[in-house]
Amino acid sequence: MSYQIIQVRDNNMSETKQKILIVDDEPQNVLLMNEILSFHPEYECRGAMSGLEALASLKIYFPEIIFVL
Repeated sequence: MSYQIIQVRDNNMSETKQKILIVDDEPQNVLLMNEILSFHPEYECRGAMSGLEALASLKIYFPEIIFVL
């Protein structure tokens, strides 16, 4: 299975990195998604190993996208 990331840029978007939170209870899946997205320097990724950890991280990290695997 392959994934393709398509990014649409709005003229009003700043050049800051787009934040992504990856949530899964299997560390291998979080690492794999992080590795896939590392080829796109416009993204900043963080991982969470549970729903509770993801909710806690949302207090200080504000992602544009949350992947729940």
